[in-house]
Amino acid sequence: MQNHSVIGVEMANGTIEAIYCSKFGQPEALGHMLHTHHNSLLAASQILGLGDLSYLGEKLSPEQGQSHDFENPAVGITVAYKRDKGETGTEAKVFENMNEFLFYCDLFRPINIFLFRNGSWFYSENPSKDDWNHCFSIDM
Repeated sequence: MQNHSVIGVEMANGTIEAIYCSKFGQPEALGHMLHTHHNSLLAASQILGLGDLSYLGEKLSPEQGQSHDFENPAVGITVAYKRDKGETGTEAKVFENMNEFLFYCDLFRPINIFLFRNGSWFYSENPSKDDWNHCFSIDM
């Protein structure tokens, strides 16, 4: 079963910013999480701001004073490689167009791709073509 994924946001100018997520990338898991808990351009942009993820939780950050790190994550909190493990080079990547973005995604096959565009989350399992499904149509 596919676990890793790419999460992207299509910008108004046609560029796409994206991060890699290494765990729980199935549409019924990550698609549900994105649609249920992070379903706005602001939320999508905040996800990108964290850079590459181990996994996406219901919340992006722990509460003040809440213990959370890569080895001992708090329940329901997103785990980010830079913030929680101190890794570098995990910032969101910028792609000039859809073809460039899909070529990048193709390097990780098999992979699920999640893209926020036109106010909604979409997903695709095929980086070879621009073939998208609404996340809310996922059988959850």
